[in-house]
Amino acid sequence: MFMTKFKRFISVVLCAFLLCTLLPIEKAEAAGFTVSVESVSGSFGQQIVVPVKFTNVPSNGIITADMTLTYDSSKLEYVSGEAGSIVTNPSVNYAINKDKDGSIKVLFLDDTLSSGYIRNDGVFTYLTFKVLSSASTTATITVSKATFGDKNLSPITAEFSAGTITLNSGNSTIPTTQPTTPPWTQPTTPPWTQPTTPPQNSSGNFSVNYTQNSWGTGATVSMTITNNGSSAVNGWTVNFTFPGNQKITNAWNCTYTQSGSSVTLKNVDYNAVIPAGGSVTVGFNISYSGTNEAPTNFIVNSSSANTGNPTQPPFQPTVPPTTQPTTGPIVTGFTAYVESVTASAGQQVVVPIKLANVPSNGITTADMTITYDASKLEYVKGEAGSIIINPSINFAINKEKDGIIRILFLDDTLMNEYISQDGVFANITFKVTGSSTVTISKATFGDRSLKAINATLTAGTVGNGSTQATPAPTQSTTQPTTQPTTQPQTGNFSVKYTQNSWGTGATVSIEIKNNGSTAANGWTLSFDFPGNQKITNAWNCTYTQNGNAVSISNVDYNGTIPPGGSVVIGFNISYSGNNAEPTNFIVK
Repeated sequence: MFMTKFKRFISVVLCAFLLCTLLPIEKAEAAGFTVSVESVSGSFGQQIVVPVKFTNVPSNGIITADMTLTYDSSKLEYVSGEAGSIVTNPSVNYAINKDKDGSIKVLFLDDTLSSGYIRNDGVFTYLTFKVLSSASTTATITVSKATFGDKNLSPITAEFSAGTITLNSGNSTIPTTQPTTPPWTQPTTPPWTQPTTPPQNSSGNFSVNYTQNSWGTGATVSMTITNNGSSAVNGWTVNFTFPGNQKITNAWNCTYTQSGSSVTLKNVDYNAVIPAGGSVTVGFNISYSGTNEAPTNFIVNSSSANTGNPTQPPFQPTVPPTTQPTTGPIVTGFTAYVESVTASAGQQVVVPIKLANVPSNGITTADMTITYDASKLEYVKGEAGSIIINPSINFAINKEKDGIIRILFLDDTLMNEYISQDGVFANITFKVTGSSTVTISKATFGDRSLKAINATLTAGTVGNGSTQATPAPTQSTTQPTTQPTTQPQTGNFSVKYTQNSWGTGATVSIEIKNNGSTAANGWTLSFDFPGNQKITNAWNCTYTQNGNAVSISNVDYNGTIPPGGSVVIGFNISYSGNNAEPTNFIVK
């Protein structure tokens, strides 16, 4: 089965592999591409996770990899292997298997041979072993053979660094809570005590806090799932039934299916684990007519869940939000389109410009002109959308004159920052004085070969009386660009700080809850570490640290905290000595 999975590419990469095998693996070229096995520790009977990392990945990327790792099977028992964060579409492109005792084979192939190659430094694979030795000794995990090919199927030479596994006699203390995985960054060296699969919460002790901000025909929902049990859960599913005709239009931090009134929400990769006492927050937009009662019959992992705070916040806006959830047309072929948005005179609205059915060869250049009725809409600002990489260099938007906006995109690398997926290309903010059609009057696109791409251009309507359009062809996995109307902040917040430490580092989860009666739009959390803790990376927020003083702010998609709602952020820290928790939290 293992070899069957990869027989499809043998004919394509055989020549590249043969060329690579002629090069001694202990020698490296000037590029400095390095494959390193991380050094970790463990004790008899424990399972340890060993990351294998790529550093200095060549600019032309890695499209093929064939790697053999060897280990001492008298000291270590191979348990499992998983793809690391830099592997794209691992269910198709990646495979790992034990060849025999003491030997592991790892294979990678970008099945598209164009867009799924490895382009970043990071973890290529995780290896899980059980420690067999009860004596204090060491074991070595070595890359004994490896071949790599770039996007042109040219061989890549690499340096190899073995990992030393320090085996201690007796057992060591295992953390009671597994560090949760952030959206894009793993801890540099996961603690050796990290279980590969956290114990499941068998009690079914969950609570769900459902809050929503409604504006008559739609609402933005924030839902926090809390694990009240004594053990972590790995993988969660929430089922509930809408009491009315509510329909989810898009969601973030989860995947969803809806059949009639029945809804199923599931975790995504980065928030599958909910530690004991921890929580995750997801969100979605809904459309409805008539009443908008909140559901109450939540089932988490097949067990009934308690409801948390009141499902309906005391505050409801008296006017529609400045930017409502938007939808786009049904499209076929590569399409650039303007979302239609309903708004009243005097409001500011965000109008997404979206790309759908982006070609497999990606988009390296784009030159787009947007026209609108300047007597009905006033241009306020423009920003890059979520599919733009490195927008400060690759993206520009400007009003040429009243009624005309120019948008330019260029992958400055001409290689690895091209547009590769559907989504929001740009967000344009208008102040509304009347209804107007917003049109993509002209657009040219070029792929990674700098060949012209034909596109269908579709206009949208902004202003009063717009009807809700047919849902867009792709489901958004990120927070929508539209947020409820800004409401005054109350300053009534609570902060929950939890951490999982392993002696020299920790993974921290912070929940910030709005206990006030009005929504908070934009927040900053400040505190001082009591020791020498230093943040190494963070997710769901931006941060600065000056000595012990830390300031954390929202990102675009979690700036709004509705009444009774909360946001969850996280970061990794390094430290020496004591790791006491901070207590002087200030939210404003």
